[in-house]
Amino acid sequence: MMRSVGFLCVGTIIAAGLACATPGSAQAPQPAASAGPPHRAQICDGVNPGSFIQAVKFVAEPFDPQNPGVGPQPTTQPLGALQADLQSAYSIAPAYLRSQLCQLDGIFITTDGHSWGFRNIATGQRYIALSTSLWSGNPASAITLDAYENRVLGPPLSWPTSDASRPNYLPATPNGGSMTILAALAHEFGHVLWADILIYPRGSNPNSANFCGRELDKSWTGGPLPASWTAFGDVDPNQADVPDDDVNDPPGQGDPSAGNVHIKKLLEALRSQPPQIGRAHQILRRLQARSRPYPSLLGAFSANEHFVETFMLYTMMSATTPLTSAPLQVGPRTIRDIPGDLQPAANHPRPRLFRMLDCFKKLYPT
Repeated sequence: MMRSVGFLCVGTIIAAGLACATPGSAQAPQPAASAGPPHRAQICDGVNPGSFIQAVKFVAEPFDPQNPGVGPQPTTQPLGALQADLQSAYSIAPAYLRSQLCQLDGIFITTDGHSWGFRNIATGQRYIALSTSLWSGNPASAITLDAYENRVLGPPLSWPTSDASRPNYLPATPNGGSMTILAALAHEFGHVLWADILIYPRGSNPNSANFCGRELDKSWTGGPLPASWTAFGDVDPNQADVPDDDVNDPPGQGDPSAGNVHIKKLLEALRSQPPQIGRAHQILRRLQARSRPYPSLLGAFSANEHFVETFMLYTMMSATTPLTSAPLQVGPRTIRDIPGDLQPAANHPRPRLFRMLDCFKKLYPT
């Protein structure tokens, strides 16, 4: 998918690859053992940040990742100030991500507003690209992690700025630009991983049976939708009907029923005229409750984003300087901190999310 202008691509080209997606190989990968196609030539050594930097290129623009016939082409444009953040992010990345990035067919920087990751349906080649909109200033430096996460509150949610209690991601721990770039790398590779695991053969629909005992089906009625492309903000209309049984934070009087705790209901509240701000806050608060399986607000949009954002969260919590907190102020008196809840001392278990994280831990032990 793409996290909006300059956010992250979360797309899925099934007919042509994955928009923020993945390649395929001659054989379906074995999810329980290895999540990447075997015997792929490496574009970097998987260890040395300098080797990684040499592999990252600006892409020749314009490039449309939805075109199944043409792969991205590199330019000779230097990385300039972007190099420092890329190198820092790679340095703190867990070993499995460094290795998997180097098994891609290309890692790019795009001047388009959207990052992307995809698998070419014709060739099976796999690529990711980070948007220059992840950097700002002169000289350019990566935006903070909370700024990156807050983009979901613009389009597609377009939460009214007139709301005095507008939801807001607060500074994360750590919150620096290197964590933002690590998040973007993990997110875009997550789309590739989605295709590697769930889409076999190339051109088929995502099959949740290929991943961790249909864990996604336990959160999404009917499992992943047969979408050919998933753009930033696309919503699965199938009901994510998860009982809201958090004994430490039960629903209150006036809270929406389980069937109404869904992104599509949140969008309806925000898009009504006038916007139903109070109802929107109620849905958001329950949507991010500890009984829910979602790794982030974006992860509640679709089964695809649920998978990708959970992989991203697992990667960031496995970094050499791990993510320990990413608080979302959902209302005047309520904060949801998903990675904070997962810390051993927090004693705030998120059992459904923990099961998903454990699926990735089995794929990529740390």
